[in-house]
Amino acid sequence: MSILALTVNVWVIALTVAPVSMVALVYGMKKKISWLSVGAVIGLLLSVLLLILSQYTDYKKFEECLMRGEGYSPFSGLCVKSGQRD
Repeated sequence: MSILALTVNVWVIALTVAPVSMVALVYGMKKKISWLSVGAVIGLLLSVLLLILSQYTDYKKFEECLMRGEGYSPFSGLCVKSGQRD
């Protein structure tokens, strides 16, 4: 599995878990269901950690491209030669 596919999967998971967790948190607090509220907070923390991980891997790829003297295309997540653009 490539780093690009991993990054995309992490983004999809994190951006799916966050809104579901927010809805569960609001519902759990409104109905006073403490276990649902706690689970929702854990889901939100997981989502934040996944987003941080995704940003870190993107930064490491950017750093690798710069160390080789190449540019970086953030949308494709690939190194590009100088003068070559998407």
